[in-house]
Amino acid sequence: MQEQNEELHHSLVKTTVRMEVMGSELKSSHQQLETELQRTREELERLRENFRRSEDSYTSSLQTNVALEQKLRSVVSSSSLLRRR
Repeated sequence: MQEQNEELHHSLVKTTVRMEVMGSELKSSHQQLETELQRTREELERLRENFRRSEDSYTSSLQTNVALEQKLRSVVSSSSLLRRR
């Protein structure tokens, strides 16, 4: 009986130590995942900001192109009128 109790106690101690190690590993893994998640969120925000700036630049370029087209048509139209005279 005493030997059986000692074996059970030894087994319990080993299991407790294993569980503590697993708990530490879990906490460490959780922290690593949280850190990676934070980095990913920051990268996503940078990408979103880059996209917004690119989109704004594209929109501005389109507006400039439209204005230039209108000016060019106006100049061509004025030039055509002057040639007809």
